Amino acid sequence: MLLLALILLPEVQSLQTVSQNIPSSGQIEVKTFSQSMSSSNQTEPESQSSQIGLQYQCSNGIYQDPNATLERDFSRFEHDGIKVLVFGITWYRIEGPTEGDYNGTYSDGTPYGNAVLDGVKRFIQIAAEYHIGAVVSFYSIWGNDGLWCTPQYVVDPVTGLNDELSIVRSPQMRQAFVNMFTYTVKYLAKTPNIVAWDILGEPWYWPTALPAPYNNIDQKENFITLIGNLSAVVKEYDGRPVSIPFVSDHEYGTAAQAQMENLFLDNFGWDPRLLDALSFITFSTSLPTAYPTLETEWFNMTRLNVETAVSYGKQVWIEGIGSPANDDANQTSDYVTQINFLKTLPIEGFTCWCWWIDPLNVGTAWNLLNDTQGNPRPAYYALTNSSGV
Repeated sequence: MLLLALILLPEVQSLQTVSQNIPSSGQIEVKTFSQSMSSSNQTEPESQSSQIGLQYQCSNGIYQDPNATLERDFSRFEHDGIKVLVFGITWYRIEGPTEGDYNGTYSDGTPYGNAVLDGVKRFIQIAAEYHIGAVVSFYSIWGNDGLWCTPQYVVDPVTGLNDELSIVRSPQMRQAFVNMFTYTVKYLAKTPNIVAWDILGEPWYWPTALPAPYNNIDQKENFITLIGNLSAVVKEYDGRPVSIPFVSDHEYGTAAQAQMENLFLDNFGWDPRLLDALSFITFSTSLPTAYPTLETEWFNMTRLNVETAVSYGKQVWIEGIGSPANDDANQTSDYVTQINFLKTLPIEGFTCWCWWIDPLNVGTAWNLLNDTQGNPRPAYYALTNSSGV
């Protein structure tokens, strides 16, 4: 999944995220983002448009790394003006191999369920100590890419595989996901310092029309229904904003015949129920690196999706800009190209992939973390220092 850094642009009205207090009546008191920061013992920012955020990922999606590691990184982020951390949790880490099981460990000794959610609470609390708000993001893999994301019992009726896409192909699996999601939201709902929720991760489906005997399954309709249900859960138990990072574009083909598909438009279109369910729209996208000849088409497609969303009255974030370059100069150049382009769009901000503390992945590919001592790669400064862009 995408690891993110959020830059809010000064020329655009900032997103009004909300927080909560739970009074004795049990009713949720909705607040603005600035009030949320203040009520979490954070210094109220001079201007929301100056805020910077970053997605932070611990190994295996378990936020139980030593306090010293979190404090080291969060101290740097606070110094660099980062105000928001986006972090991912997965179905596999919330629910064990048995449906409804939220208290145990796997055979490799790693925990799931309440132990992981307690680590999430701890992560959010430490972030608050460094005046950084948190966005809870549900990561999803829409394929049979491994158990790191989807519990063993989840089986796609179409393919027979352990595949999270089953939640829009099986009513039983869809309800299981909603049950897990509801459990998680209720567990975290009273946690101070949550500023927003990403309720699904990059949803898409293929093929768009299933073959017989499964051709009566309407995946788009099931996705939209699911999104409405998940949004309603957050509104009932928490009240803070919800969004989904939709895949904006998909590059495919060969170097000689590279093509780009508007995956969001093809999969979902601009269904009004989708717009009603979400507080704001997020598009997951980054500069095409597999097929650089598609760069101009990427510019045009990204602008089209953003401007269309704005025309429907929705605020927009861009998620997932980044570069898989091992070479620092190339990675920085890719960031600067994307940042300069995105600053011309009517967006709330943009996110990038990634700051990942896994020691096996520092200093390479998408990661902005250079080493195990917590030093960043040069592209990080293109995000935090205006002189870098």
